[in-house]
Amino acid sequence: MTTTNAITVGATDIEDQRASFSNYGKCVDLFAPGVDFPSLWMGGDFAVNTISGTSMSCPHVSGAAVIARSNDPTLEAAEVKAKILKDATPDVVKNPGPESPNLMLYIP
Repeated sequence: MTTTNAITVGATDIEDQRASFSNYGKCVDLFAPGVDFPSLWMGGDFAVNTISGTSMSCPHVSGAAVIARSNDPTLEAAEVKAKILKDATPDVVKNPGPESPNLMLYIP
């Protein structure tokens, strides 16, 4: 089963280079930062670890979806996705990979 409303995200580093571990190709809708993020971690109330992954990119896109929906609560899922893709910055991802959209998340 597929859903056309899902937003699939690849990861980039601080220089907008596609991360070596990131997916690419037609399965990716856009890219978002995903390398070297400090994150809360297990081991104590103040434990932090610097981690990388599309699991770091996804919260950026989720946040963009929340902002889009809060700015216009009438938006349906497909419209939120369309807005995020429309707002994305084109042609800044270095080496996005074959058949990948060269779109970087941008939250206006």
